[in-house]
Order: sequence, then structure tokens, then C-alpha cells
Amino acid sequence: MKKLISYFRITLGLNHMTISEEVTLGITGLNYDADPDYTDPSVTQAQLKVLAETVQTDLGSRINSPTIVLTAKEQKDVDALSRGIVTVKSEVEIVGNNKAQGNRAIFEQIARRIGFHPSAPHGKHVRIAEFLPSEKGFFHFRVPSEGTKIIYNFKYGIVIKEGDQPAIWILVPLDVADIIMGGFPSGTIIAMYYAAQKTPSTRKPVTPAAVSTEKVASKKITTPSGVLTILPANKHGKVTLMHGVEYLHYSDIFYYQIP
Repeated sequence: MKKLISYFRITLGLNHMTISEEVTLGITGLNYDADPDYTDPSVTQAQLKVLAETVQTDLGSRINSPTIVLTAKEQKDVDALSRGIVTVKSEVEIVGNNKAQGNRAIFEQIARRIGFHPSAPHGKHVRIAEFLPSEKGFFHFRVPSEGTKIIYNFKYGIVIKEGDQPAIWILVPLDVADIIMGGFPSGTIIAMYYAAQKTPSTRKPVTPAAVSTEKVASKKITTPSGVLTILPANKHGKVTLMHGVEYLHYSDIFYYQIP
């Protein structure tokens, strides 16, 4: 049995936002206080607004500066706001998908009403992510190859029925595009999704001419699946991420019943 249940996601791009943009999103950008579907938020709209206003007060006129050096308290307050926004985004995704049941129009209606932007649907590909025939008690999941020096972050969990989400997701990072796993009772239903991650190379500082060449080369990187994440590395190979913000682009969820 192989079945793909569409699981839609929200584009947030928090790591690309300025602090000022985060504050605006927290104060006036989201509207879910009396939403008919998102009825039990962990962070209420009033609480999110307080988090945003705290950051606004902390920074004052510095909030629009192109380079802001934060104190320990300011960083703590910015992190709290970021976590609050991510929490709301994640819960709206769950609520929207539970109601949509694979209907993108319904999911988009809920997300846009609250103030989020749904991710664009993936295009069609020659090679697809899929479960392949496997031995009793095993599953074999294969995804499109994204080239060399790629880490495939597979997440799987056990569910009661198709369409559910596992209570626990188990992460298995591999440098190959297939995952084969056994030890399951026959009839177990597996939920699976994945993200592909390109590891940045560690290199010495380069000349302006070399930088120009690298920029041209980076534009040639393509992905057959739409889930490849190229880590934001500087010229020294160092990566900067934001606490509480998911940087990987995960696929839709696949379901499979163990033979």
C-alpha cells in the first residue's frame, strides 16, 4: 500500500525577517483571537502582542537600524517573540491540515485569514518519493537524489490510521536517498516525511573574482523535489541559524502499511 496524503505548510521565513518586521507581524500582522478554527492557541494573540511590544520598547528607535547589537535581555526578548510566532505558525499548520484533509483551498483559506502565506505546491518530478515493495516487517522508502554531499533527514513514526500524525517523530539522517528499516509488526502503519540538506563546504577566504565565480556556480544548483535546503554558510563555511526556527524544507507526509 502506498499513499500520499497532502500535508500543506506555511511559508514564514522568520530567519530572513528584520526585528522590525517580526514586531509588526506580532502586533498587527496576525489575527486569530476569535478564529473559528484556531480556537486553542498556546500563545494567545494578546500574549504575542505583548511579546512584540516588549521588543519594540527594548529597541526604541534602534529597531530600524541595519545593524543592531542586542544586549542579553534584548536577545532574550527577541527569542521569546520568535518562539511565539513559530508556535502559532506550527499550530495553525496542524489545525489547517486537520480541517483541510488534503484540500489545499481550505488550508489556504484558514492560513490567509489568520495572516500567514501557504507554501507553493511542489511541481511534478520524474522520480518521486515513494515506498517500495519490501520484506515482511520492513519498509523501504526512496526519495529523489539531490546530488552529492547531501544529508537526507528522514522522519518516521507509527500511527493508528492514515492521515494521523505520530505522537513521536524519529529522525534518521543518512547520506543516501534510500532508507530501509525492519523490526515492525505486520500491519503497522508508518508515517514518513523527509528533508534534504546540502552541507556547506569549508574553504579559505576567496578573492573577489573567485566569489563571482562561486555565485554563478551556486545558481546552477537545482533540486528535483523542492525540499533541498542549502545551508546559509559564509565564505568560511560557518552557518548561522535562529533558535526555535525550523530551517529545513520538509516534504508532504507519506503513509505505508508494513507487510
